[in-house]
Amino acid sequence: MNKESFSLQSTLEANFLNVILPENPEIDEIAEKVIREDKPDFLISYRDVNINGNITLKYKLINTIALAYSDRNMTKDQFIVLYMSLLNPFIQGKDWFLDYHNFCIDERYIFLDKQTMKASYIYVPEASFQNQDEDIVQFFKKIFSQIKIVNDPAFQVTMYQYFISDHVNFTDLYQLLQKEMKADMKTAEIRMPKVPEKPEIKNTGTKSMQPLAEQNVHVKAVEAKAEQQVENSPFDIFDTGKKKTNSGDSAINALFGGKDKKKDDKSGKADKKNTGFNLFGKRKTKKI
Repeated sequence: MNKESFSLQSTLEANFLNVILPENPEIDEIAEKVIREDKPDFLISYRDVNINGNITLKYKLINTIALAYSDRNMTKDQFIVLYMSLLNPFIQGKDWFLDYHNFCIDERYIFLDKQTMKASYIYVPEASFQNQDEDIVQFFKKIFSQIKIVNDPAFQVTMYQYFISDHVNFTDLYQLLQKEMKADMKTAEIRMPKVPEKPEIKNTGTKSMQPLAEQNVHVKAVEAKAEQQVENSPFDIFDTGKKKTNSGDSAINALFGGKDKKKDDKSGKADKKNTGFNLFGKRKTKKI
């Protein structure tokens, strides 16, 4: 790949990677159309700019870090996420009519998302930017050799044994990582403590166990029943022996000490006979 044509540019808008194409470039038009109209997630988008008669591809970099400057000490889970994201474009790129030889494999120009640490590639759809199969294999071996898996040295030995074999196949390597990931997930499920179920609280029928809304309904029903009984009673609520009148004046007068004003034929004063009960529950007697 023609790496001399790569340059980084920092602007107020964003950071860009500029790739200058040679004169009379051999463009893969199918790949170029696919990237423009249906770009896969593992590629960084670009736009072409004509500067002094030369075509420059400008790749916009957002919230990324170059693979070359990433941490090389990681857990097994972190390594699997990173390595599978590096392998994935070489396996699935054909679904977008992409030639895996055109992925840039310079670790300075492979970019990791700062949040997920998944890799995104630069794809240059021009013939002079192609890699050889041997170069691609050496790239993956180099990246692995630079990484230290801090929590599972046995797995790192397994990966070493795979890479020293005569035949390295990206599909087999991808499946190996998938198998390890599934095994770790199963182990985590077995070790995960079960959350005890909450005991069922049975309603004992007591009023305190009932929901507040039900208690309010019950209270209102009792009050309504009491009011109905009072309305149906032929006497007033203080049992004065008088017939109940249509108004509530008798009850109010009895409670607050009021008097029914009746003119006495002889003295013209209010009648003080049988005024009902006083506030202490004793029957009032006639004053002499």
